[in-house]
Amino acid sequence: MNGVMRATGGFGTLLCLSVTAVLGLAPTPTAAAEGQPEATGETLYFESRGDIPLEHRWDVAAILPGRDAWEAARKDVEAALPGLDEYRGHLGESAETLAAALGTAFDIARAFEDVYVYAGQSLHAQIGDADAQGLFATAQALAGRLQEASAFIDPEIARIPPDTLAGFLEHAALKPYLHYIDNVVRTREHILTPEIEQVLAGASLPGAAHAAAAQSLEGSDIEWPTIQVDGEDVKVVPGQYTRLVTEANREVRREASLALFGAYTRFANTFAGTLRGSIQRDVWLARTRGYETTLDMALDSTNVPRSVVDTLVGTVHDNIDAIQGYGKLRQKMLGLDELHIYDMYVNLLPEVDRTYTYDEGWALAMEFWKETFGAEYAAVAERARRERWVDVYTNEGKRPGAYSWGTYNSHPYLFLNWNGKLDGVSTLVHEMGHSIHSYLAAENQPYHEHGYSLFVAEVASVSSESLFLEWMLARSEDLAERKLLLNQAMDNITGTFVRQVVPRAAQPRAAISFSSFTRAGPVLVHSSSHSIVSLDSSVQRTRPVAATDGVSRSSLSRTSTSSPGSMDPMSNMRMWAPSRDRRVIAPRAIGPWPFSSQAM
Repeated sequence: MNGVMRATGGFGTLLCLSVTAVLGLAPTPTAAAEGQPEATGETLYFESRGDIPLEHRWDVAAILPGRDAWEAARKDVEAALPGLDEYRGHLGESAETLAAALGTAFDIARAFEDVYVYAGQSLHAQIGDADAQGLFATAQALAGRLQEASAFIDPEIARIPPDTLAGFLEHAALKPYLHYIDNVVRTREHILTPEIEQVLAGASLPGAAHAAAAQSLEGSDIEWPTIQVDGEDVKVVPGQYTRLVTEANREVRREASLALFGAYTRFANTFAGTLRGSIQRDVWLARTRGYETTLDMALDSTNVPRSVVDTLVGTVHDNIDAIQGYGKLRQKMLGLDELHIYDMYVNLLPEVDRTYTYDEGWALAMEFWKETFGAEYAAVAERARRERWVDVYTNEGKRPGAYSWGTYNSHPYLFLNWNGKLDGVSTLVHEMGHSIHSYLAAENQPYHEHGYSLFVAEVASVSSESLFLEWMLARSEDLAERKLLLNQAMDNITGTFVRQVVPRAAQPRAAISFSSFTRAGPVLVHSSSHSIVSLDSSVQRTRPVAATDGVSRSSLSRTSTSSPGSMDPMSNMRMWAPSRDRRVIAPRAIGPWPFSSQAM
């Protein structure tokens, strides 16, 4: 087991040595020089979503053609819910009754998915839009009603005598549901009575209030600051932070970090409260279901042994010296006396940095898809562009990050915040990996089996991203481009892999507060970058500045303290690898709906 996992650490070490050999160890004076990557003339941030060209905004009409259709679909789902009542208390009577109940539940869930995803994607495009907020709140309320109406199904299946259930499973009507029933039987000791399950389902809506609060804070209530870049005002929004923190000009990187996390810190106690609410909900639910920990509850839903996670975490920490070596190399090549958190993403050789318009990035990705995955894959990608599956650019109020999401009845969608960097092309490839996975699963599986768990969700995406870098290296004879690709490969290891594991070393408890979280911050930063990254005292708690004070939002007043105890908690979560904020949404493996209380 350790031999397999240590190969990961060995690969990190080997790649670090490769970077050293190709890039050299001499300091790069231009790293801290004035300037930014060559301009492409492409607008990356729009104050108004309506100003984004139509072809670069996704078309949610493939889910439902408009608000009237959405309202009609919502009413249809509501009208179908009472139909489940006729099966309540009767699932153990016959195989035919059980099959009919499951078929009805999945049909309703499939129709509901259109209602929920349409509302969710409308909100993510403009979180501050009051109509979109109302739409999504209505969809969430309907999700709660669906969960309550379906809550009796798993408990009744779990309590069918084994011999009786074995006989049921011989019937053809239940063949499509064998995997689902097997999961219910496997987890039966954690499934409660129908009455208690209905209460838990009803609690799912208030139990998700913390997430809505955090999203509203980030998407609409925070006024994002502005900094000066080459004499022009640039708004520092989460969706474009990656572009700014990879600037060759170190002062731009520093000011962008101070501006963004200063804005977060003004709401630090509120964000800590929303995180506390999430943890408390999960702890309560795990205890109620009889799990020792929330991790056990999460892993049990997809039948993953805890030893898998323990081995992963332990091996990363056992081999963390490879990342330490990369940090030392980065500091030396950048010619820095101290390496700060905002120095972790800039290209090691900014003189060879390159920018891509979206059209250029798409063309490059399309060439890769055709040569690597073949005509079928490329044809789906071409359809995605032609039919506007992709939401490309950042607009005011748009959710940060990137993801793939959609419905069984329509197709996957790709949510981007295009940044014009090689990382942006890599992100496009990553999200297309998710989308093709989802598309092919829906094309070849029935609704109740097409979803995949989060445990395997990243396989298609990360492997696509890795193959893309290998393809780029194999075809490139340009030494400068090869340097850039090796830089990207190392950043992928720290951003996609290590970042996901290190926070496990300092799991917060249910009593988390802003102060307790910030005390854990240095543990996270130092355990991952091993005392190589200086804990910049300026990336700390920031005093609020009135919106009307006329002061440039880049020059927010900051406290002067050398104590890492007041470090902004958001920086620990977000600054480690801002480009990897890819929030994939996948259905839960157990339950006749993809939005159960465990998955929300």
